[in-house]
This record gives sequence, structure tokens and C-alpha cells, in this order.
Amino acid sequence: MLNMRAIVPERRCVGHGGAAYDMAPVHCLPARNHLAQAAMPIDIPKTIYFAKMFLERSLAFHNDALHVMAGMGLALVFAVLLRRSLADWLPWLLVLAIELANEVNDYFFEIWANEVPQQLGEMAKDIALTMVLPTLVLIVAQHWPHLLTGQRRREPVDDSAGEA
Repeated sequence: MLNMRAIVPERRCVGHGGAAYDMAPVHCLPARNHLAQAAMPIDIPKTIYFAKMFLERSLAFHNDALHVMAGMGLALVFAVLLRRSLADWLPWLLVLAIELANEVNDYFFEIWANEVPQQLGEMAKDIALTMVLPTLVLIVAQHWPHLLTGQRRREPVDDSAGEA
């Protein structure tokens, strides 16, 4: 006989703090394929999601503020590790890649029943909030670096005027 439980994944819907609830928005954690789950001793996306949820719940900042701080913090870390300036595109692109991966991971772990447009809107807002400061710093560092360094570019001095 065919075991339907192995084919149709269960969903565990939880509210803030892990308590089950039926009110919208419902955050459902989809059950994983049991064979894949048995083969992988650590579920890395799930671990990342729960670590992020722990940080969001344990810090005294709003979720949106954490996105802003994480974006700028990651840009600085990538610039230092790669020995690149914040005027370089690479740290900015890495922050964008990490944020997109984060939102994809969130999308698979947070299912908002009957509220997909709202969920997609929240994802777009999170991406915008994460990228706003790295983008601003990138633009300023490329076009007006003196605002970050405090030094204006000096014009070359023409020494030939005094010779006769």
C-alpha cells in the first residue's frame, strides 16, 4: 500500500514564539522529504533560518533595522576581507547575493497562507532596506570620495610659470 505521508509533506504552522495558531499571516514550516532529511544530518537552510530567527528575537532592534545594519556591516566585512574599497562593486555584489539567498531561504520557510503578494512585498522591502546603505556608500565613494576621506583632490601645480 502507498504511504501518502511520505509523498504529501506535512506543514507545521507556528506563530511568534513557536505557538501554533490559525490567524493570518500563518508562517508554515514545510516538512522536508524524509529520505533527503535522513541523508543530510544537518539541514543547513533550516539551521540558517532558525539562527536568523534567534537573532531577530533576541536583539532589541526591529527586523527592518536589522536589515539595514546587516547590509552595511556585510559590505564593510567584505571590503576588509577582499581588501577592496567600498567604491568597488564586488563587496556590494556580495551583499546583494547574500541578501537574495536570505530572502529565497525565507520564502521556503515562511509560507503566508493566502497572502503571497504581502509576502513578496515584505521580501522586496527587506532587499531594499538591506541594500540602501551599501548602495549609498558605493555611489558616494565612487563619485565624491572626498566626503568619506576629508581630502579633496589636489590640482597639479604648474611649476613652469616661474622659470624664465
